Amino acid sequence: MRELSRPIDRLEEKVLVPESEQSFKIPDNWIWVRIGTILPPMRTRNPEKLGSNFFTYIDIESINNVNQEVESPKKLPVSEAPSRAQRAVHNGDVIISLVRPYLKNIALIDSEYEHAVASTAFYVCGSSQAYDCRFLYHFLRSDYSTQYLVANTKGDNSPSVRSADFLEMAIPLPPLPEQKRIVDRIESLLGKVNEAKKSIEGTLDFLYQFRQAVLLLASSGQLTAEWRKNHPHLETATDLLKRISERREEVYKQRCQLAKKNGERSPRKPMEYMKVENDEINIPHSWALALPEHICSPDDYAIGIGPFGSNLKVSDYASEGVPLVFVRNIRSGDFAGLDPKYVSHKKAEELLPHMVRSLDLLITKMGEPPGDCEIYPENMHDAVITSDVIKLRIWENDLVTEYFKHCINSSLIKKQLGLITKGVTLQKLSLERFRSIMIPVPPLEEQKEIVRCIKLLLDHADQIEGLYLGTKSRIDTITQSILSKAFRGELGTNDPSEESALELLQQVLAERMDEAPKKKKAANTK
Repeated sequence: MRELSRPIDRLEEKVLVPESEQSFKIPDNWIWVRIGTILPPMRTRNPEKLGSNFFTYIDIESINNVNQEVESPKKLPVSEAPSRAQRAVHNGDVIISLVRPYLKNIALIDSEYEHAVASTAFYVCGSSQAYDCRFLYHFLRSDYSTQYLVANTKGDNSPSVRSADFLEMAIPLPPLPEQKRIVDRIESLLGKVNEAKKSIEGTLDFLYQFRQAVLLLASSGQLTAEWRKNHPHLETATDLLKRISERREEVYKQRCQLAKKNGERSPRKPMEYMKVENDEINIPHSWALALPEHICSPDDYAIGIGPFGSNLKVSDYASEGVPLVFVRNIRSGDFAGLDPKYVSHKKAEELLPHMVRSLDLLITKMGEPPGDCEIYPENMHDAVITSDVIKLRIWENDLVTEYFKHCINSSLIKKQLGLITKGVTLQKLSLERFRSIMIPVPPLEEQKEIVRCIKLLLDHADQIEGLYLGTKSRIDTITQSILSKAFRGELGTNDPSEESALELLQQVLAERMDEAPKKKKAANTK
C-alpha cells in the first residue's frame, strides 16, 4: 500500500470506493467514488428575496417522471410560498426526489428555470468540474441508481432516502472527455428508442376511446341494430319490466305473509314500474328506460350505500372475518388482493344493510364523474361495502347483470351521473340521486346478445393492449440496457490512452482543500 504522506492523498483514499464495494467492473482509467465527494453543497433560495411578487416553484408534481423532465412548474405568489420552497436551482443542475425514489422524479434544469425555487423533497446536484451534468442526469435515471435508493428508503407514510445515504451512493466516474462521449452515445441511442416510443404513443388513449365507443353503442342500441332486424318478434322491454314488476309484487306479498306469521316487520314495498321518458336519451322502440328501483331485486337493501362515519371506523378493521370492499377494489376489479381489510362477523351483523353478495353491482360514488361499476365476483364471500360505494342488486331472473354493468360504465350513464354529482373539493354522488338515473333496458334476448358482442370486441381490445404493453416493456428494457452498458464502459466510447479519472478527482479535491480556509476565514469575519 502506498504511503499517504500528503493531505490530498489521505483525502483521495477516503473518497474512493473499496474494490469489495464496487458493484461491477469498469475500465482501468475510471474510478469508483461516493457521489457526495463530487457534488457541491446545495444552496438555498428565499422566494421573498427574488424581487418579484411571484416565483416559479418546482415540486414533485411538476416533474414528468416518464420523460424525467420539468413539465408543469407552479407560478405562485410569494405570500403563498410553501415551507418546502427553499432549494436554489441553476441551469445544468440535476434534481432528484428522495421521496419515493422508485417513482424516478428526476430532471435536468435548463436556463428557463434558472431563477426557480425547488422543493426540499429534491436533492439538487449542482454543477461541478468532476462531471458533465448530463452524465450525472443519465446515471441517476439508471436502474442501478434507483435500486440503491430504494434499498435505502425509510419510513411508511412518506418513504424517503436521507441525504446522508444518498451521498454515500457509489458512482463510476470516467475521465471528463469520455463522459461527454458517453452522453452523446446515450442520447443518440435513446433518440432512436424515443422514436419507437412515439410510434406506439396514443395506443392506450385509442383503446380507451374504443372501449367507451363500444359501451355507448351497446347502451344506445346501435351495436345490435342489425340483430334486431333479424329478431323482430321479441318481448319488448316495456312488457318485460311490467312482468318483472308483477313478479316482484307477488314476492313482496309472500314475504309480507311470512313476516306477519313470524311477528316480524313487513318488508319494503317494491316500486311499481311506470314508463319513464327522456327526450335526450334515444333508444330503439323495443327498449325502455327504467330507474334503478325498477330493475332491482325485491330483497331488503337491494340498493344501498356504505356506512357513514362512526358506523365503520378504522379501529373496527380486523385481520380476518368478513371482507370490506373499497373504491380501489371496484376500479381495479381486484376483490381478493390490494391489502384486504376485514371486520368481525359480529360487526358485520351490525352492518347488514351494507352487505353485498356475489353478482351485486358495485358503483363508486366519487370521481370525475363517479360511477365506475364492477360485478362482485361469483364464489366470493359476502362482504361489507365502505362509505364511498353504492350497491345495486339486479332482479336476476329476467335481467342480465353484466349488461347493466356495461351500461352504467358507458358515457350515456356517466353523463347523467356527472350532472347530479355534488361537492366543491370532492365530487360525490348521493344514493337518492343515484336512484334517479334512467337506464336503457333492452329485451332480455337482446341483453344477452349485447353482452356477447361487447365481450368479443373488448377481448380484441385487451389483446391489442397486451401487445402494446409487451412492446413498451421491451422498449423500456432497451433504455435501461443502454444506461447499464454506458456506466460499465461498454458502449465503445473508452479511450485507454486518456488520463485516469483519478487525475480529475485529485484536481477537484485539491481545489476544495484550497477553498476551505477561505470559506472559514470569510465566515469568521462576518
